[in-house]
Amino acid sequence: MALSSLAARPIRAAGLLLALLLAGCLAAASPGLTAGSDPARICGAARSGEQCGPGNGRRTAGGGEKVSHKGWPAVTGVLWKVLDSADRGKDGGPDNDELLGHHGSDVIVGGAGNDILWGDWDPHANNTQQVDVLRGGAGDDWLYPSHGRNTVEGGPGRDYIWAFYGHGVIDCGPGKDTVRVRMNGAYRLRGCEVVNHFCAFGSDGRGGCLKPGENRRRS
Repeated sequence: MALSSLAARPIRAAGLLLALLLAGCLAAASPGLTAGSDPARICGAARSGEQCGPGNGRRTAGGGEKVSHKGWPAVTGVLWKVLDSADRGKDGGPDNDELLGHHGSDVIVGGAGNDILWGDWDPHANNTQQVDVLRGGAGDDWLYPSHGRNTVEGGPGRDYIWAFYGHGVIDCGPGKDTVRVRMNGAYRLRGCEVVNHFCAFGSDGRGGCLKPGENRRRS
């Protein structure tokens, strides 16, 4: 065998090794190639009574008869939705997930990213028997408890918690968080920097509600 042929083998092997190393570095640097953000991995095997797939950057307007979606992040992670009334659970991934529970008792964990979590997405046939747990995790999350008993944990980040229905405990966690609740004492609040209320005749600007015929005072 010629000496030139023997010398070429180590060179070709070194080139192949370098190519493999570069491919690994590119995969690690690209969010779309990381296993942690793969929608198929987060969704897992298809389950009856659930829908799960890529969020594809979706944004929904809301408003009108629905809750306003102003400020919601684009859903760059997964969109998971419960269709039946069974008890369900889902952990989100590192991107912005939208995780929607239904009429059962659900445990929903956003994880990293700016997530949107609902204890019960369906305004029809809501019930007070469901017992839900919503954990936002790290990131600026949007959390909406159900009509039942709720344990809500915002986690680190600037979270927004809209709790018109239900009762239970809301722990906003670290960060400058905003919670909106009714003035009926249905929720115990912890670590919530900004507390607003649902007011039929408007807010008085001092943490309370205006009565019929009252006008907000100018500061």
